[in-house]
Amino acid sequence: MPEHESLGPLPSGDPARPHRPPLVSGGFFVFLLVWPILWSNAKIVDASDPGRWVSLPTTVRFVEPAVILGVIALAYLFGRPSRDHFTTSILRWLGILGVAGIVGSILAPPGLLNMLYGIYDVMVAFVLLVAALVVGFDRTELMKLTRYLVLLCLLNWIVGVVQAVVLGVEADLIHGLFNDANTMSTVFYVLSGYCLYRYALSRSLPHLFYGLFLLPIAYLGFNEKLNLFFLGCMMPLVFLRLRKRLLPVILAGVTGVLLIVATVDFAASRGLSGRTSQVSDLTAQRGGLVALGVIRSWPLAWEQIKDQPLELLFGSGASNYGGPVAAGRFNNGTATTITNEIFEFQTGREYLGAFDSPTNYFSNVLAEFGLVGFLAALALLGRIVWTLHRLGAWHSDPDLVAWAWAAKWGWIVVAMQAVFVPFGAFGNLAVMTPIVLATAVVVSEGSRRPHMLPAPVYAAARR
Repeated sequence: MPEHESLGPLPSGDPARPHRPPLVSGGFFVFLLVWPILWSNAKIVDASDPGRWVSLPTTVRFVEPAVILGVIALAYLFGRPSRDHFTTSILRWLGILGVAGIVGSILAPPGLLNMLYGIYDVMVAFVLLVAALVVGFDRTELMKLTRYLVLLCLLNWIVGVVQAVVLGVEADLIHGLFNDANTMSTVFYVLSGYCLYRYALSRSLPHLFYGLFLLPIAYLGFNEKLNLFFLGCMMPLVFLRLRKRLLPVILAGVTGVLLIVATVDFAASRGLSGRTSQVSDLTAQRGGLVALGVIRSWPLAWEQIKDQPLELLFGSGASNYGGPVAAGRFNNGTATTITNEIFEFQTGREYLGAFDSPTNYFSNVLAEFGLVGFLAALALLGRIVWTLHRLGAWHSDPDLVAWAWAAKWGWIVVAMQAVFVPFGAFGNLAVMTPIVLATAVVVSEGSRRPHMLPAPVYAAARR
């Protein structure tokens, strides 16, 4: 394993460093740290909820796309944004996805505002990544982000413990300051993954302790899919990094297992069962696996577009099928026939939760953006994950390596949940902001310092 040493500060006048427009970089960074948390907290419906601190009108959501798109415009108009191959490829695939959404919406008009918001909701995580890339965040912001997340998760840990121990909130409703348990658990698991992998790189005990410290409350969110994914996949991969040091593996593993067992015992003793229904029970109730929404969503989406060649390519129009905009149209009576069918089922008694949802992020993209948009979305995700994977292999700073690993798995975790979940997913900025910021810094630091890398490695990483 190579020595993981910091490369030190960037030299002044580095020609590879983007020139940042006045007030854009710092203001945008603060906005990204504060706004997603405020918006998530404001979505808590119950005003008496102990985690609810903020109240915001729904209409202020327009601030978010205006700021993100404004930052991109300012960076290109008044700055000298990075033009590396990664950013170019992201912009290319985003353009294809946007064109598919516009063409599909022209074929089946959902209304201008519905179209614009429907397209934005699908693309927001990727647009945010472009904004973070062109502004040129570096390791200074990454250090601030890490410290901020440590404090944010500590605060949410405290609130989560109060909700569980003092107030007796059900396990799958323990949400900290976020609007739901899934959001809180995902952020916890991403930061825990960073801390544990950082320990695997440099044997930093504070990172190990904090990574394990987050696990009990993350687990109490009782998102079965997320818990199994992290504990069954991500943590074993961290331990593989320690395979030549048996004692640390055993100690970390035993500590982690004891924490989880204690958490499960506590949940059982308090009657905090969560949504722990087995898939076998769900299939028995619904009449087999093919009747469950996680599988049934795909033929439903295909049925929406298969008859017309143009709809097959470009979809039935943004917000004409699934997702939060379509849900709003269902509520106000302007939805399409198939959207009404979907949401009538999802609000009915026979609906059995995420496994049974007849829509999800990816099937929504297929139905609303067609094959062109669907393949573009997969290409965007694949390009990001593969780039982070390769960058993690040659960065020398342990923080960059650990964040490359955590960000890579963050995208994969969100994609995994998006297979089941019709709402949130890539549109949930409370989850996506730390993942996107870490991704942007890891990529930008590599593209700025080609002279620090062997030429063949750098060339391969940029392909």
